[in-house]
Amino acid sequence: MQMKRFKAPYLKSGSIDDARVYMDNECWSEACWILRSSLEADSGKSEAWLLLAECSKNLGRGDEAREYLSRARGDQPPANQLGLPAAGGVFIGGTGRSGTSLLRSVLGSHPRMANVGGETKCINDEQFRLAPYWFHSIPQHRRKEALATLKSLWRNRFYCYVQDEQASPTDDRRRGFCLWLEPETLDTELARLDALLDVDNLHEIETIWGGLYAALFAGRAQGAGREFWVEKTPNNAYYSRFLHSWIPGARLVNIVRDGRDVACSMCNVSWGQKDLAKSLDWWAVGIANSFVALQTLPSSWSLTIRYEDLVTAPDEILARVAAFCGVEQAFPLEMFSTSVGRWKSSMPPAIQEYALSKYAPLLKACGYEIRCYENDAASKEAKTDGNFEMKKISDGIRYVQDMLSPLLEKKRNVRLSELAVGDQSFALRHDVDSSIDTSLQMAQLEYKNNIVSTYFLLPPSPYYCPGNYYGHFDGHKLIRNSKMLEHAKFLVDKGHDVGLHNNIAELAAFMGMDLRETLTDEIEYFKTHGINLVGTSGHGSQFYRDHDFVSYEIFSEALVKPGADRGRTIVVNGAPIQLHSLHLSDFGLGYEAYNLPHDHYLTDSEQKWNGSVIAQSRHPNLNEYPLSELLAAYGEAMAEAANQNGSIQILIHPEHWMIG
Repeated sequence: MQMKRFKAPYLKSGSIDDARVYMDNECWSEACWILRSSLEADSGKSEAWLLLAECSKNLGRGDEAREYLSRARGDQPPANQLGLPAAGGVFIGGTGRSGTSLLRSVLGSHPRMANVGGETKCINDEQFRLAPYWFHSIPQHRRKEALATLKSLWRNRFYCYVQDEQASPTDDRRRGFCLWLEPETLDTELARLDALLDVDNLHEIETIWGGLYAALFAGRAQGAGREFWVEKTPNNAYYSRFLHSWIPGARLVNIVRDGRDVACSMCNVSWGQKDLAKSLDWWAVGIANSFVALQTLPSSWSLTIRYEDLVTAPDEILARVAAFCGVEQAFPLEMFSTSVGRWKSSMPPAIQEYALSKYAPLLKACGYEIRCYENDAASKEAKTDGNFEMKKISDGIRYVQDMLSPLLEKKRNVRLSELAVGDQSFALRHDVDSSIDTSLQMAQLEYKNNIVSTYFLLPPSPYYCPGNYYGHFDGHKLIRNSKMLEHAKFLVDKGHDVGLHNNIAELAAFMGMDLRETLTDEIEYFKTHGINLVGTSGHGSQFYRDHDFVSYEIFSEALVKPGADRGRTIVVNGAPIQLHSLHLSDFGLGYEAYNLPHDHYLTDSEQKWNGSVIAQSRHPNLNEYPLSELLAAYGEAMAEAANQNGSIQILIHPEHWMIG
């Protein structure tokens, strides 16, 4: 039995006359779907609000009915009602790269709330959303067969979602319930669906379906000794009408972020759209559709917050979130610090203009400034006296006090070029992927503390992120940002080295140039303006994954990708790229960072602490620790690293840090 092409008329119709027909037959849930579709098209229809109030009253939702009556009179939605989630949980929604993961971590840190882990992804699956309505359409004599189909879908489709892209080389791409729910437990809980055989009313079918969904989360919370669950899938807001119909007693916290920052952030992940204009389009569709859906639901069911407010005024925003969820304010506040408005320096002017030409009303409705300019505030802030500290966004680790100070007590800080095996030293390497602002701030902080580092600047990715702080592409020509030179000179003036974050092969393939010519152009551009690039640091973008090589393999001195042949030829767009064909010394480059000798390694890649410094410590699973325990564990790991013999290369991505 299949349901691939199933369509329920009440899920599509927006006709008030159709709603009345269902209401005459006391089909209240069906009528609700039609009325909400009508209100999505025009939220000012008082008749639709009146009818929706009547349906809600007959479904036993008195508070909703009273609100809808007030909406019929033209009143504004009331303030969020407070109280514990009746269904025991909170959904988190919002577009990707808007802070949904951060918010999940925060809510899951509450002593009464459990993070269910991962993203179940179920709400993204059309068959999951349509399943209860399909079952409602099945004749009684075929219900047992249909029930078996639903259980099979749960076991074979909804239980495990396989992501298209890997988050890391070791990622098996599995997502969803399979990460934490035993198959045997799922089989036991599926018995809840047996009740479907005894009902024919759509509202009861939705309740049974939503009851199973919530029960799986509740089991996770109970296993953690918590009262309430927190589930995060960004599309929860987009499909909020389904969640409310199934679990009306739950709550949704919807988080919104400036679409221009969302678009810039999309360039740093393995999934999703890399074209900045298309990323903005994607953001706008998600935001607009979420708002349209939420406006037809009771105001007490959802709370919308802004990412920017969360990270700049966490005490105020989390007090609102706690009140909305009906729990005391017991969230950690010290972890919040981030870069807001990164688009001002990272997004090319042409894309900024595109954002305003298409989405100024939407940005303004979300409370964002709509003027277009390049921001130099970070440069000015970086040029202050440096009396500040920086914290890692995801866990609050302090850059100087928690990471560097233990090392400085036992080891010498040296430049990357001076790092040697067996030496009691450490060297700092910064791959500047997207945020020059935080790089300048970090450089000033290091200067104030007599620390030297090397900053590797990244040209834009023509295939996946065609504009950043370094410059942008006009057709197949790279237009460099003149301010980038000012920033590079600032780094040098503070005693740091500057290198190239190497995506030369990608640039060459896109611009139709050979490797030598492309690299020479970048080296000479800096040299002409008085800046000598000391070396390179390999950059791993989707381009290199797609073509199965590593960016640093253009150099003869470089390592070879495991299992591959040295000197092989890669063909891109019909043109050959000869690997291991360039010599670093021919370009005045001293090294490729991945080849430099060292005994130990530490990195904050993907916002997580990794490398032998962590793996060989007494806390190899450091990233799994709750925030309340992580700082102490990290301190012990750094103390161990300081006492170990040998040198340490440390890779830090400034975009993961901010003044705080």
